[in-house]
Amino acid sequence: MSEAMIADIDDINFQALVVEASIRIPVLVIFWHPSNPESQENVELWMSLAEKYSGKFIVGKLNIEDQVMLASQFSVDDNSLPYAKLIRNGAAHGIINETMTEELCEKFIQPHIDNEIDNLRDVAKQLIQQGDYDKAFDALKEANRLEPENYNILFDMIDYYLKMGKPENAREIFDGLGEHIQQSVHGKQIAAVFYFSELANQGPDIQTVQKTLQEKGVQSSEGLEALFQLSSILILHGQEDAGAEALTKILQISQTVPNDIKPKAAESFRKLIAIFELKAPEKAPDYRRQMQNLLF
Repeated sequence: MSEAMIADIDDINFQALVVEASIRIPVLVIFWHPSNPESQENVELWMSLAEKYSGKFIVGKLNIEDQVMLASQFSVDDNSLPYAKLIRNGAAHGIINETMTEELCEKFIQPHIDNEIDNLRDVAKQLIQQGDYDKAFDALKEANRLEPENYNILFDMIDYYLKMGKPENAREIFDGLGEHIQQSVHGKQIAAVFYFSELANQGPDIQTVQKTLQEKGVQSSEGLEALFQLSSILILHGQEDAGAEALTKILQISQTVPNDIKPKAAESFRKLIAIFELKAPEKAPDYRRQMQNLLF
């Protein structure tokens, strides 16, 4: 099951978490102020709906007291509350500036999260989990026929080919996307997956990696290289937090023990943050700060 996607919006992450993310999924920006209890209740309401419709849309919480410039861009001040705006494909697709109830909010968001294309994509994901890859691809092809310019479907096809062990097919689709799509949050996440896939395929298998770590320890050059290989394997298999822990360990050791692994670990950490920005946007800022503290 998908996790609810909720994040605090500021001027640093606005481009990635609102503008770019809205290309692949609706983003509901909810405005609030610490001295306005109703606006805080609205935030709680939308967070609850994000849990209910997990994975269907992003809730971006924007504190207008802290983010004055962003609030002014939306022409929102204390007198504007309650206020929420839906962003899709980088543009506004409706606002709510009246007392919010669960019924009102669901009626507002429903048309943007419940349609035939999304249903076909959900069916494909369920079929992949069940191991019925042929029917899954049929569902994706039908979705692509209905909306050939929907980049989300093309990303789903890329994910499908990667899961099927056909990176060349995935790469062919990715290379055919426009540069602005490749540089979107989802595009960078796919590029990061290609990156970690190549690293994992170039190195030894996990049994050899684990044996090296046991025999050499992480303080040796061989052990650091093995830990670096392990990070790629973990990330490629969806264990991003464990991969981040391995990369953090390398950077920590590199502060006192000079080695050739540090630049590679730093690059991997940057690629990993691109994955977090899509899969767990609330974690990305913390990991970015963590990496910067270890590098500078």
